[in-house]
Amino acid sequence: MDTKEQPRPPFRRKYFILIIYFFVAALILLAFTTYPGFNWYDKDMFADMVYGKAYKPFVYRTLIPSTVRFITEITPQILIDKIESFARGKWLMQEMIYIAGMDEEYIYEYMIALFIMLLCFVGFAYSLRRLIQIHYNFPDFVADLIPVGALALIPAFFRYYNQLYDPATLFLFAFGLVMVSRRKHVWYYAIYILAAFNKETAPLLAIPFIFMEWNRISKIKLFTHLGIQFIIWLGIKSLVSYIYMGNPGLFITFNFFNHTLTMLTRPFPLLYMLLAFAVFGKLIVCRWRDKPLFLRRSFLVSFIILTIAGMLFGVFDELRIFYEVYPLACLLIIPSLNELFNIAPVQMKIKDNS
Repeated sequence: MDTKEQPRPPFRRKYFILIIYFFVAALILLAFTTYPGFNWYDKDMFADMVYGKAYKPFVYRTLIPSTVRFITEITPQILIDKIESFARGKWLMQEMIYIAGMDEEYIYEYMIALFIMLLCFVGFAYSLRRLIQIHYNFPDFVADLIPVGALALIPAFFRYYNQLYDPATLFLFAFGLVMVSRRKHVWYYAIYILAAFNKETAPLLAIPFIFMEWNRISKIKLFTHLGIQFIIWLGIKSLVSYIYMGNPGLFITFNFFNHTLTMLTRPFPLLYMLLAFAVFGKLIVCRWRDKPLFLRRSFLVSFIILTIAGMLFGVFDELRIFYEVYPLACLLIIPSLNELFNIAPVQMKIKDNS
């Protein structure tokens, strides 16, 4: 009789990872919906976003709201009634509805949105895990656990207001980066289209695309790709602008004078951003030249663009304006954490694309 211990079936580990990611993502979603929440700002209330009545430019970010509306419209009313009745009888759901200030008329839509956002957080974790496997030679446990920390850090980005489309932004940019890194162009374009419907920052995905393909394909082919991506983005932007042209609000907001400059007179927001930049910056630049050139270039260019855009058009002391580069930041921070805590030996896997 062979008494040698057999290796544990790999699917057990996969299910364990899945459970951990879902559990942590659920906790982050709970924080996301409760503080500071995403259903109290009068210009983009949840129901208004779902049914296309919110102010511009928020209503343009239509991927998740339109998905929620579509699922609601194809669901039989009898099933909606049963699900809503079930939700009203559950204490946790009642608390989340109360805290979010949700109108009971839209409970079903709210539950769909919560489920989609939960999947986005889990998808972000899995995408980051795959990115670690692609770009580094860390042991498997590092790739498994780092996404848990990345999820747990997301509440640090919460400031004034969360947005319905934020979890999708995190997921789509992380998954898009996976497709760029694996050079899966068909999947990349699919993600790019979804990202364009989700938020106007989708062209930022073209930055890592450029650095990955610069020395791999001809310049004519590369610029053809970029032209196609611009046409896709412009077409989608024009479509949603036309659909919601009658909505109140501005095509784009300009906040440099009425918010960014006023930070100089408000100590807390200024210190908050300086502290965040100092902590993240220190971890990112630690042993900067030892990190993959592809990741460094992609992060640096994207971060500069987001910083300028955030200062001009965003609410600059909201770290959530940097969600698009968060996956890249996580990848650059990992070797720094390894250096500090000596977790495991590491080697860069992808060759520099200089």
